[in-house]
Amino acid sequence: MIMGIEIIGGRALARRLQNIVSASNRDIKNTLRDIGEDLLSKSVNLAPIDQGDLRGSGTSILEGDAVKVSFNTVYALRQHEEMGFSHPGGGQAKYLEQPYNENESMYIEDLAETIKNNVDRG
Repeated sequence: MIMGIEIIGGRALARRLQNIVSASNRDIKNTLRDIGEDLLSKSVNLAPIDQGDLRGSGTSILEGDAVKVSFNTVYALRQHEEMGFSHPGGGQAKYLEQPYNENESMYIEDLAETIKNNVDRG
């Protein structure tokens, strides 16, 4: 019976780790981009509608290690926060917060799965 241990040299180990980190960073950014687009889609569908300006102002932007979903009108924050407003054209308050809260655990699982897949491949 033969028993052995393989020791990876410093440079080879560093290259291997760098490959894992590079792939992981790329895949995490792709997952974040997908999460942002999903949240934006869900939020746009819940945003109050009058003339469509609020829904049309929604964006999802990947910035570094974060994805930012936002709405850019002068009244976006007020429409989001004011629970007493009537929305006869459709939509609701908390149009960004609600879908995030409803999907937060799924988004975390997506990121965890991305990281796990990269470690397993490494």
